[in-house]
Amino acid sequence: MLTIKTGRNATLYIALVLAFSLAPESQAKNNVEVVSGKGESLEVRDGLFGSKLKVQDRFGNKVESGSGWFGTSKKEVKVLGNSFETKKGFLGGKSYKATSILGDKIETKRTWFGLGPRKTTVDLSGVTSVAGSLLKSKKADAKPTLKAPETTASQADSANWQ
Repeated sequence: MLTIKTGRNATLYIALVLAFSLAPESQAKNNVEVVSGKGESLEVRDGLFGSKLKVQDRFGNKVESGSGWFGTSKKEVKVLGNSFETKKGFLGGKSYKATSILGDKIETKRTWFGLGPRKTTVDLSGVTSVAGSLLKSKKADAKPTLKAPETTASQADSANWQ
């Protein structure tokens, strides 16, 4: 049996009991995780600190939605290497991010902790690299022909010039 003495040790024991009783695992309401043998998964978590829903298949396609304390939320969709993500922060600032399979990125968010002006970043390096490689391959295939066709003097004389 555990004997608790009054004073500093009692406060420590009470703090430890409270810390372990307030852990997210002990307060979990509904947690469901289903995984198939081929890589598909479904995950639903609903706890004290927020909720989460995630569905993913074996090809990496994913739909994810979650919310947390004070109205924070995150939503993400990934399909065939393309993705779109929205986030809502603690103070209500929203940010958006999109990427393509080629490596292009578009991101927009508010500066100054979500209160300032919106900053948008566009990175089209994926499209430019694909376009550059296509142009290089077209230049390599197109060989200029500077040589005139060969004709002999007898062929030139026998031709009908009109």
